[in-house]
Amino acid sequence: MNEFAIDHAPILIGTCDRIDHLKNLVESLQNCFWAEKTDLYIAIDAPYAEEIRSVNQEIRRYCEGITGFASVIIINRPANLGPVENFNQAMDEMFETHTTLILLEDDNIVARNFLVYMNKALRTFADDSNCFAVCAYNYTSQFVEEPPVTDVFSAPYQSAWGVGYWRSKYKHPIQSVGERPVMSLLNPLTLFRMYRTNPPLFPAYVGAFLEGALHADQQHSINLIINNKYCIYPRHTKVINKGFDGSGMHCGNSDVSFHNDFEGQDKVEFTFVDIPSITDQHIRKNYYWFRVNIPSKWYKWLYAYVMYVGMLVAGRGKIIWLRNALKKYLI
Repeated sequence: MNEFAIDHAPILIGTCDRIDHLKNLVESLQNCFWAEKTDLYIAIDAPYAEEIRSVNQEIRRYCEGITGFASVIIINRPANLGPVENFNQAMDEMFETHTTLILLEDDNIVARNFLVYMNKALRTFADDSNCFAVCAYNYTSQFVEEPPVTDVFSAPYQSAWGVGYWRSKYKHPIQSVGERPVMSLLNPLTLFRMYRTNPPLFPAYVGAFLEGALHADQQHSINLIINNKYCIYPRHTKVINKGFDGSGMHCGNSDVSFHNDFEGQDKVEFTFVDIPSITDQHIRKNYYWFRVNIPSKWYKWLYAYVMYVGMLVAGRGKIIWLRNALKKYLI
């Protein structure tokens, strides 16, 4: 393979107590082209409960024996930070010495050409100020085959399942949209664009805002839509998420139809051209995938809109109090 002097972005994995998932991910990375040229960072959070202490220690012992990479750097947390802060602190530390990084959740597995795709895409789009990140997961399993003239498309949302960042363009999630609701989300054109690209995003974002538990990919996606930026995606997914078994924080148990295998994972030469017609086809397919698998009814959007306006006018605290009072009264 011609690597054309690519700098190999380091990988960051955050983990705590999912030993089987972590082993599956590491094994898939060990099978990747360029694994031996790649630094692997593993941020191991401290136990959040006494009952997981033994498996947390097992993870620490397992990580000490990992081979097959340029280096393996283990970050052992002395106290529990939670997954978000565990990732954030590790990213800050890595960006002190690296210009790029690749982030993976511990329940992901990757295709053999994952590192080739990520590194070449990070190099190709490094100087594109409108490209925020390179994503490795393609939601839909219905591929756009014609015309087969590019291997990527762009979309104004972010998937957290395998994502590459540049230090020069990265923002922490809270810096993307801020701690307070923003007026720009009330623009009907912005909401329409959001619905046509990711139907459940706005209701999910408002719900997370009310609960005080905003997700990084939601915040980044909101930022991308507001500012007309995008992420690059592969035509064929390079990541599969295996965390829909109840072991994670957000996914729960689900029988949603995700990918079961990788298409063309031995491909090592990619064409990185963002062709509008290909992008439009993929966004439409992703839109219908969301409509079928994660439906978002009109009344959920109406409720989210009312709650968002309420937070803008009265503040989050008062709206939460009012919501809880109405729930208590109605129940």
